[in-house]
Amino acid sequence: GTTMSKHKSKHKEAHDRRKPGKKGKHKDEAKQARKGRRKKKDASNLQAGPVDLRKSGSGRNGTKDRSEGLKPHPHHDLSDGKHHPEHVSMEGSRDDGAMVMLTRMDREAARRGHRNLVIILLAFVGLYALLLFVRHGRVYPDGPPPDMLTRHPVLADEGLFIDLPPYTAVAFDRARSAEADILYLPVRMTGDSVPVVAMDDDLQPTTGIQLRISSSRYADLRQLNVAHNFYLPPGKTHGVFLPGQDPAGYPYRNNPLRILRLEDVLRRYPDMFFQLDIRQPEEALAAAVMVKLLSPARERTAIIGSPYDHVIQRARELSAGRFITVNTILERNIFQVCYLFKVPCPIDYDVLQISSDLRLGYIDPGSEAFIAFAHRHGLAVQFSGVTDPSEMVRLWRNGADGLLTENVKGAIRTRQQVAEEERLFNWNAADRHPVHEP
Repeated sequence: GTTMSKHKSKHKEAHDRRKPGKKGKHKDEAKQARKGRRKKKDASNLQAGPVDLRKSGSGRNGTKDRSEGLKPHPHHDLSDGKHHPEHVSMEGSRDDGAMVMLTRMDREAARRGHRNLVIILLAFVGLYALLLFVRHGRVYPDGPPPDMLTRHPVLADEGLFIDLPPYTAVAFDRARSAEADILYLPVRMTGDSVPVVAMDDDLQPTTGIQLRISSSRYADLRQLNVAHNFYLPPGKTHGVFLPGQDPAGYPYRNNPLRILRLEDVLRRYPDMFFQLDIRQPEEALAAAVMVKLLSPARERTAIIGSPYDHVIQRARELSAGRFITVNTILERNIFQVCYLFKVPCPIDYDVLQISSDLRLGYIDPGSEAFIAFAHRHGLAVQFSGVTDPSEMVRLWRNGADGLLTENVKGAIRTRQQVAEEERLFNWNAADRHPVHEP
């Protein structure tokens, strides 16, 4: 009896589960309510704005074609042009919402881009108007450069000494005998504040010993052979610094050359002009150089330059106009921009030294117009790195005041050729003071 009653109760429970009861009825109502809410949401998404179904969503978000989002019911014709939200799937509604959001973001980005472009254009127009005002409201500076710069000097670059170790006594003697007008001297300071003539701080390439000028005493550096690694085999005309053991290829190992103090060079060549290139960023070096140069006999006989703006500014303050200064890299770039807009340029130096192949856009620094623009500012124009005789002739004819070159003999020869043509620039005969750029 007990077994039969248990079997009947299980059968009744299974039968009751198959019948739609109160609990199942509530589930159906909840499902219908959710469907109604989805339809309302779909309708509101479609009414938010028209969506271009022809555009593809395969852009940066990696979505599929947007036209695949709306899926019409297979048994209804949607060709009447009206919205049928009841035939839009859930997938389509989500894609539509994303498309609307992306469209709004794209419009905002486009507006910002247009606004920024307008600001940039207005700034450019304002700057150009200001430059025009400056151009017509100011005159060019007066006064020629120092006398030594108007003689069309030839400056001996280190390349002159291709068969001699550069920046040594034998090299400077050769430059003087080649009739160079100015010696180029790179200057550094030792650890005990002695100005010496050297291009690089590291002495390993030239001496074969791991030492730095800036951290060594001059007494120790004086013991080194700065031509120890100068390699020049018999029959060769070009020497290089190269470590090796060939006894025949290193002519200065038995005839050592010593590093030179700045005062040694100034004393050795009292009748020469110099260009001193301060190669360290410390202002103390500029002060030390000025101390060595401030004798009355040396006034206006030395050109001071440096790749560091603050160093050359300090040198100008210390010299108080008694020595000639060269432009810095920044000042050179500013001058080229002034020439581009044909406006007067602020000048705090005597020599514009520039490479003839250093162009800014279409500007040719070696052109007659550019050189004349510098002359109207009272600047002497010198070109560095020129070795080709034909380029030398072009620069001399266009008004160059000097050449810093390794081909000293070629520069002197071409200068004489152009002088015989009466084409060298004459500072005394030139009209250098127009009020406005023509």
